[in-house]
Amino acid sequence: VSIRLDGENKAVEYNAVGLTKDAVRAVFKNPEVENLFDRNWHKIGMRVDSKSVSLFLDCKHIATLPIEEREDIDIQGKTVIGKRLYDSVPID
Repeated sequence: VSIRLDGENKAVEYNAVGLTKDAVRAVFKNPEVENLFDRNWHKIGMRVDSKSVSLFLDCKHIATLPIEEREDIDIQGKTVIGKRLYDSVPID
């Protein structure tokens, strides 16, 4: 599972391994999402259900998008909040 903040396109992307295909993807892009890139602090939340993913910004529901079937999320692994793009070193 990954959540990508795409500053160039001012979008938030959710990606996961698909059950019947390689990847499942949902892209949140609208004027409310653009506020996330104003260089101020924000709270981001996501709710992932079996057939949808919802985005919350600053405790406000922004949108719910449908997704195709995905593999179960392994909650026993490590969680990385961010990585540097050029060498994939985790950010503290």
